[in-house]
Amino acid sequence: MTLLNSVILGQAKKYINFNNRNKNLVFLLVIVRGQAIFAWPIFFESV
Repeated sequence: MTLLNSVILGQAKKYINFNNRNKNLVFLLVIVRGQAIFAWPIFFESV
């Protein structure tokens, strides 16, 4: 795992913990954001 990926994962965990009360909303946001958050580092590393 690269430093960039670990930082992104750390931010995602903070984001989830911060919005822990609205789990349904967070779940949807994680799906939408996750596609960009996790696809971008893969693309970045493959270049």
